[in-house]
Amino acid sequence: MIRTLLPLLLALLLSACGQKQVSYYPASTALADSGQVKQALQRHYQQWRGVPYRIGGSSQSGVDCSAFTQLTYSQLFGVNPGRSTDDQLARGRTVSRGALRPGDLVFFRTGKGKHVGIYFDDGWFVHASASKGVTASTLNRSYWDRNFIAARRY
Repeated sequence: MIRTLLPLLLALLLSACGQKQVSYYPASTALADSGQVKQALQRHYQQWRGVPYRIGGSSQSGVDCSAFTQLTYSQLFGVNPGRSTDDQLARGRTVSRGALRPGDLVFFRTGKGKHVGIYFDDGWFVHASASKGVTASTLNRSYWDRNFIAARRY
């Protein structure tokens, strides 16, 4: 009896592990190599660029800033930074603006609360903008510069 059930149990166990997660970057080395992080972010950004902003959205039909960072971190690095901007701001470790590395989360004060993006390199970050959808912006633009509040590293 056990011999006939064993193949069935094994098949069930293997099929339960069959869900595929999009992964551009091995989770075991997630965020350790800045060059690989930049490459992964660049590929991911190309797939999401222009997706419209939708408050509460979490798909390519519309996404808000914290869902974009959560999805990006989950898909690329196997890390869940939390769903809301406040969750993401409370996690990770503080990083000074001068020590930013690719993959760090950057936070801003906005008229409606807080905003989050993912630092790319050389002053640039990717984010879901309420006016432009998923886009890249520079920290050196006066709006982002004066509203920068924190950065976190996971």
